[in-house]
Amino acid sequence: MGFESPPPESPAEKTGFRLCRLNPPPAAGIGRGFQLHLGDDYMDLFLGLVIGLAIGIIVWHLLNLRKITVIEHQAALKYSRGRLDKVLGPGRYTYLSARTQLTILDLAPQWLTVPGQEILCADNLPVKVTVVCKYKIDDPPKTALGNYMEELYNVLQLALRDRVCGLKLEEILQNRSLAHEGLAQAVSESLTELGLEILDVRVKDIMLSNDLKKAYSEVAKARQQGLAALEKARGETAALRNLANAAKMLEDSPTLFKLRLLQSAGDSGNSVVINAEKT
Repeated sequence: MGFESPPPESPAEKTGFRLCRLNPPPAAGIGRGFQLHLGDDYMDLFLGLVIGLAIGIIVWHLLNLRKITVIEHQAALKYSRGRLDKVLGPGRYTYLSARTQLTILDLAPQWLTVPGQEILCADNLPVKVTVVCKYKIDDPPKTALGNYMEELYNVLQLALRDRVCGLKLEEILQNRSLAHEGLAQAVSESLTELGLEILDVRVKDIMLSNDLKKAYSEVAKARQQGLAALEKARGETAALRNLANAAKMLEDSPTLFKLRLLQSAGDSGNSVVINAEKT
């Protein structure tokens, strides 16, 4: 048996490199079809994104859509992106809550009550005074400049303190209108910048402490007792004056005394013996 010699090595195999066969590029028709198919997929995806985005915008608008009705004696402040845009009158409105905010204001006259606060009078006696204020919104845009309710409350408190501190307690109890005299004008001058018109300010209640109530009750009781004693003394004085006049008349006319005696005896029903002297 003989041995066959291996085939001779090529120069490339000697250097450690192997040759690879390169396949020819695909035909022109096959490549265009693949590209067209890939383009249709991207177009469908793009259309789906556009439709989804449109549906999302519509849903977002529907979720943020609000309706509001402004009635006859109201006004609405319209804020767009945090800025005051306009004042809306009575009617029905539709707006997007994400970009627009409406604040309803009542233009009808309203009452505000400031509860009783303890104030020292001019004679250093404490008293609690409750005041009520009637007001209305005269210029709605100006109310956006601040918290007009809090400002009105504070101005009323300060004006009431200034007024009561200048009066004595006896003066307030005798004429309670003195406590609110001039308050409406003072409060109105301080609130013109907030678009409020002050219609009336009045004192509602005046409350005293228990000690002062007891003291004033005793004073009133003593005054009434004094008046009763005075009337009793006047009555007794009048009775004594009448008795003195009667005695003077009887002294001047003895016959009148006898007639009065006979009248009294007849009214009593008893027998009376009279020693009648001859004249």
